[in-house]
Amino acid sequence: MGTHKTKEVRICKRINYLGRKIRRVHQGTSEVRGLSMRQLAKKAGINSGGLARIENGRTSHSPRPDTLNKLARALDVPLTDLLIRVGCELTPPDLPTYLCARYGPLPNDVLTDACRYIEGLIADCGIDPHGPASTEDEYTKARH
Repeated sequence: MGTHKTKEVRICKRINYLGRKIRRVHQGTSEVRGLSMRQLAKKAGINSGGLARIENGRTSHSPRPDTLNKLARALDVPLTDLLIRVGCELTPPDLPTYLCARYGPLPNDVLTDACRYIEGLIADCGIDPHGPASTEDEYTKARH
């Protein structure tokens, strides 16, 4: 099999995996557990056939970010939670970017003071500011 074909197979497997994970979130989220696929699609404002293709991995491309955002809202989960649940590894934003995204535009002096305060708390508690390594926290929890 050529490298182009191998790449296509990997992409198809990834899309299929993503669809299965979205289906599990749909079926496992208590607020929407009773919704049919058609009802979820309507709540999300997307085509039910498109949702069926996503959940069954029968689409030639990954869902667009705006589609995932609509699904997350309909599932009553934050987009980042949906992405994490479907296996995406997200790089968290730096602290100033996070604070502005969360609380809107902040004056530079307020942003600087907030970052210093939070960084001080992190240092005082001995927390690694970069967080645990991938799955490190799950491994630690499993051992206890």
